[in-house]
Amino acid sequence: MSSISFMHIIDALGYYGPYLAFLLSIFLLYTSKTFLIIYLIGFIINMLVNYVLKGIIMEARPAAKSPIQNPLLSNKPHKGSHIYGMPSGHAEGIFYSTAYIIAALHNFKISALFLLLSLNTITQRVRYKNHTVAQVIVGSIVGIIVGYGFYTYANKMLEGTLREKRDDNAPSIRQLALIQSDKQPIF
Repeated sequence: MSSISFMHIIDALGYYGPYLAFLLSIFLLYTSKTFLIIYLIGFIINMLVNYVLKGIIMEARPAAKSPIQNPLLSNKPHKGSHIYGMPSGHAEGIFYSTAYIIAALHNFKISALFLLLSLNTITQRVRYKNHTVAQVIVGSIVGIIVGYGFYTYANKMLEGTLREKRDDNAPSIRQLALIQSDKQPIF
């Protein structure tokens, strides 16, 4: 067995990126049940979207797959719908989580972490010739659209339906300020 280098670990983070992002997202969203439940539903639907798109597009993966010389990664041949590469499921999954977390949390450090993990994942997929550049770009775009769409839905659920209040003929803040400025002190 070969020794494990720093690059092996970086590649493994890319390979397992969507799963790491999924687990990290659950941890980060745990305090907001609505965001968490919608995230989980969206994650499953995103996987189904990927499965359906692969079945419709049926674009093969790159012909010459690079042999993985990393003891932390799998080198099994692709089977079933996984023989198709368009769109990349890894890219779609990682960018689903990234878009959702960035939109939901508005935290620079967490956003940067997710973006770095996402970029590492798509780089690893192209580097090992599991996907073409086009396949990871399309997967990324689909993941972002689905992730942001589910975030928007969750946010609407939290906001509820906002309606304009019927006018009760009360003075506005500006009118109150004018009334206050006209009053003379009673000394």
